[in-house]
Amino acid sequence: MKRALQAALLLAAAAFGYTPDVDAPGQPQGRRQNVENLVFTIDASAAAGQTNSKGETIVTPGSDPVAAIRAAAESWNAIADSRVNFAQFDVGSRPSGRDDFDVITFRDTPEIRDIVGDATAVTSFFFNPSTNIIIESDILFNPELLDEDGALIPFSTTGEAGAFDIQATVAHELGHAIGAKHSSVAGSTMWQNGREGELFARTLTPDDELFAIQAYPRSGASGRFGRITGMARFENGSPIRGGLATAVSANGAVVSALTDLTTGRFEIWVPVGDYLVYLDPANDPLGAAGLTIAPRYLDTSFATTLYGGNTAPQTVTVAAGSTVATDLTAPEGDPPLEIRYVGVLEDDGFIRLGTGPREIAVNAVKELFLWGPGLGSVQEADIRVLGPNLRLLPGSVRVSANLEFEGFPALRLTVRPVAPANLTQSLAGGSLGTVLVTRQGMAAAYTGGIVLEDFVLPGPSPAFSSGAVTNAASFQPGPVAPGEIVSIFGVDMGPAAGMAPNAPSLSLPTTLGQVRVTFDGIPAPLFFVSANQINAQVPFEVAGRGTTTATIFYQGRFSQDVDLSVAPAAPGVFTVANQDGSLNSAVNPEARGRALIVYVTGQGEVAPAVATGRLAPSSPRSGLTQVSATIGGQPATPLFAGLTPGFAGLAQVNLLIPDDTPTGPATPLTITLRGVSTQSGVTVAIAP
Repeated sequence: MKRALQAALLLAAAAFGYTPDVDAPGQPQGRRQNVENLVFTIDASAAAGQTNSKGETIVTPGSDPVAAIRAAAESWNAIADSRVNFAQFDVGSRPSGRDDFDVITFRDTPEIRDIVGDATAVTSFFFNPSTNIIIESDILFNPELLDEDGALIPFSTTGEAGAFDIQATVAHELGHAIGAKHSSVAGSTMWQNGREGELFARTLTPDDELFAIQAYPRSGASGRFGRITGMARFENGSPIRGGLATAVSANGAVVSALTDLTTGRFEIWVPVGDYLVYLDPANDPLGAAGLTIAPRYLDTSFATTLYGGNTAPQTVTVAAGSTVATDLTAPEGDPPLEIRYVGVLEDDGFIRLGTGPREIAVNAVKELFLWGPGLGSVQEADIRVLGPNLRLLPGSVRVSANLEFEGFPALRLTVRPVAPANLTQSLAGGSLGTVLVTRQGMAAAYTGGIVLEDFVLPGPSPAFSSGAVTNAASFQPGPVAPGEIVSIFGVDMGPAAGMAPNAPSLSLPTTLGQVRVTFDGIPAPLFFVSANQINAQVPFEVAGRGTTTATIFYQGRFSQDVDLSVAPAAPGVFTVANQDGSLNSAVNPEARGRALIVYVTGQGEVAPAVATGRLAPSSPRSGLTQVSATIGGQPATPLFAGLTPGFAGLAQVNLLIPDDTPTGPATPLTITLRGVSTQSGVTVAIAP
């Protein structure tokens, strides 16, 4: 079994990074002087089929590690406002060690094993201790990387699920080679942990790029970005040292910086935009070990705090060349609300638990699970998913006490992509999402932890059209009405065999057989699901809207959004019963002067209102308004018009048959609700 919990996989940089690796604050950060002409030697050990000293294959056949290394370097070279340039990669036989050459190697030696330990790869440094200038940096791959069961994990360039990606790993290590430390943005290339099969770290995020720009700016670069600065303090006025100041924009840019280890001051370079700013403690998984800073220089006992306050946080607007001050004051003590662990429901039905990023394909939905103090009382209104291409699926937030971890119940929520037209990370934004929780003056953040990946989840996505959404009684397309039962016809929408819920006691489910249907994001109660047909109730919440957008989700994939017109009523007749409850038919007609019970749907709003999906109560009865009817062209008096008790979305109109109603086995019947008539061709049998 491969790693289910994230462990130290992309741990690297024994020294120097974006924040200083020091025993006392105030020393300069590790930097490269020759950053415009960085030359690395790719040791000849970097080849497909490379084995370790035990003869085990550590680079998979078919891989091209040299090309992957050069591609990783190009991601840093492509940062337009940075002077970073990995100019040359020679291939040759060169050992690692102090020799003034920067080397990337897969060699297996006792020295390399000792340095790497159980990390995926390590960047080892040689530097001038008086200036902290990096003289040389060697990137060492682990020659025997083992999973938790002791099985060898190889390296690959082909995206294999059970191997570590060479390009992503090298992109991370090259960041260390120019002085970047691990990032608190979970979906960034410089996040400290990784897993087999992950490819997203190949692409730099704004947080990664802005390190290279701020540390090694090109001429004029500073004028093209804004700065968010401030002081992080406790309520008693003392500085918060080594806190994580983070800015998240509406367009998806997530950038973080460490507050000064003495003064608590911070400065974040950001692209132009509007930002929420908050302060987090640098606790695990990043923490002192991930930052390689002595723990005594980090203040970690304080609560997450948003600029402007957790109850009503303020957004700041940052223009090019401007500086915006955002001082942050946090209460001291253990955070009362905190996201410690994150899980995701995988296709195999298991929850992968850890502390790092979670990926979502562009055509997929993902259910996330959050554990930590205070999350057991969080409600949907307390959660925001920040990012341009992601949104919280309404109705998906709930707490599951039966999924407890370390004493905390699971807070469950579902996120889905929205119009992901361009997922390439850039300084203008990116595909990262941040979960922000605020409740009763408390706050917690999962910073940049949702990675929207530019790939399509295997398998067909559900498909249907607006004309395939029909009244479940008449099977006629057209506008949908609040509370109406609809039949949706399409392909790949659910299980082939079809499925109906168990008899509900109070209400219908909104998830059935891994199928979920939403109207404007509102979950629709489900009567039946299958590959080609779904019967669902249109939520009453669409009342008053001119249109609604329907979406179907099945097995983690979602359909295209389909726009539908909304009408106050769209009635259709299911069936007609006689006064004694028996089915009306040519062989079982009803007599004049008695009553018919006409069962319909598409009735629209009722009074008193009944919640979407709720079975209608027998008392009080919910009635319909603006009801009329004809039988054989003669007006028929409604004796009762309202929801049928014990059913959802079903209404009935009880009609008194006039004495002058024409008799016969097929007398036309029409019900009109709110000025809209039922389908043509409905007939009833009237006895002579």
